[in-house]
Amino acid sequence: MVEQIFKLSKGNDKAVERIIFDENVHYLHMVFNKSEGLPEHFSNSNVYMTIVRGILSIGLD
Repeated sequence: MVEQIFKLSKGNDKAVERIIFDENVHYLHMVFNKSEGLPEHFSNSNVYMTIVRGILSIGLD
C-alpha cells in the first residue's frame, strides 16, 4: 500500500472536502460551526461518521 497524506482543513471555517470518492467509498471531511450543517436530503446508503469535537444531531426517518 502506498501512503497518501491528505491536507485537511484545521480551522473553524465551514469546509466540505472529498478525501476518497470512488465507486465503493465516499469519504468526506466536513467542518461545520454551530447551527450549520447539511441540508435535508435522502439517501439509500451506509453512512459512517466520526465526530472529532462538538455534538452531532441527526434525524432519521
